[in-house]
Amino acid sequence: MVSTNSTTTVDLNESRAGKITPVIIFCPALALVIVALRLYSRFVLGKRRFSEDYFIVLAMIFSIGVSLGLGIAVLFYGLGRHVQAVPPKALTKYIKVGTSGRLFYQLTQMFMKVSISLQYLRISVMRFEKQLCYVLICFVVSQGIAYFVLAFTLCTPFKAIWNRHMPGAKCVHITAAYYVGICVTIAMDFAILLLPVFILRHLTLRWYQKLVIAIVLAFGGLACIFSVLRFTSVRASTKATDITWDQIYTAIYGTIEINTGIICSSIVTLKPLFQRHFPFLVRWLDAVGDRHVSMASWRSNVGPDLTTPPSNTIESKQYPKSVMAGDVIIT
Repeated sequence: MVSTNSTTTVDLNESRAGKITPVIIFCPALALVIVALRLYSRFVLGKRRFSEDYFIVLAMIFSIGVSLGLGIAVLFYGLGRHVQAVPPKALTKYIKVGTSGRLFYQLTQMFMKVSISLQYLRISVMRFEKQLCYVLICFVVSQGIAYFVLAFTLCTPFKAIWNRHMPGAKCVHITAAYYVGICVTIAMDFAILLLPVFILRHLTLRWYQKLVIAIVLAFGGLACIFSVLRFTSVRASTKATDITWDQIYTAIYGTIEINTGIICSSIVTLKPLFQRHFPFLVRWLDAVGDRHVSMASWRSNVGPDLTTPPSNTIESKQYPKSVMAGDVIIT
């Protein structure tokens, strides 16, 4: 079936649902598995519980809520289809689900960033670093509160969000509000990405721990990229009239972004899991790291002491417990 207006012709049977369905299934499922392994590693194997673990659980719950809302919108309310093919009642419900989804998205962002910031705070050894973490937490919480206040005051009465033709309805510039919110979110993403650069300077790390952190930071950078892509898609969709069709990429980028953040914040907590179930891997990495340290120490001197008999054991480098990466980062 084809619909024609003065400017465009669209196929009413056309759908983008196939693009978003794998994303809203795979991303939260993978994040849920990693969070479950994190809780097993911390609570069962490590016998330790930290406040950031509870916040990441809250983030995971609301992330699942975001995906469920998107799934409902795809199945029943026309997300991924042209707006001309969506009945008016379904379109109204689509806007309601979208409003709830944005609230869940912001809650996921807030709890996830608070969790990451608390983890940074716990491993910080310098007073200035701890202050930076407190400032970041305050900004994240303030942003979340501001978004909720704004979300419920965008239109008066509140129902005017999905029914702009109500008598006496008044709305602020919703597009500008979205732009400001997303720009602040992107700024927070980059702040969280760059803060470890200051913190890790004072931590003694083995080479493979540096590699793990580098990989996690790379994925964190990927989350920032998806945050920027989401901004560009929101900017395009706010100018479009075919909202159910054009907002599909905003939903895809947002889903990938929040679940990538949850995964990145949890991967670095899995060391007890590897020590219990893959001890040979940890021992091999430690041995490789110790040989690297030993060779570097030998090369820094004139040469080996020929008067001292060679030792069959390699002395491991001692790491101060207060700044030991194995205790405070890969835990």
